[in-house]
Amino acid sequence: MEAQALQKKVAGQLQEAKAAVNRMEKEVVALGAKQRKELEALVARVQSGAQFTVLTKKLKGGQQELKKRFEELQSRLMEALGVATHAEVEALNRELARLNKKIDRLLKTKKDKAAGAGGGS
Repeated sequence: MEAQALQKKVAGQLQEAKAAVNRMEKEVVALGAKQRKELEALVARVQSGAQFTVLTKKLKGGQQELKKRFEELQSRLMEALGVATHAEVEALNRELARLNKKIDRLLKTKKDKAAGAGGGS
């Protein structure tokens, strides 16, 4: 029963995290759209190619900064909710595989000993 309660709690937290990420994503998209419109208006007024290049770099830099902030926020949210990272899940899978191999070796050794003891009588 404890496992079910824990699973239900984790599922609820995951749903909350997904909802929060969706809200944040919408906010980031809205902010990005607003900034894009502002920069596009500036670009429309640009007279020289040099100014256009500077504004293009600023636009790309702004998009990268928004993406970075969103990823950081998403990571902090997942950490706060106690959701395992991809790297943590991979590490657990490697440890599980190692333990399974060890169990298989122990069972084989036990089986071999039992066969040896039974064959000797």
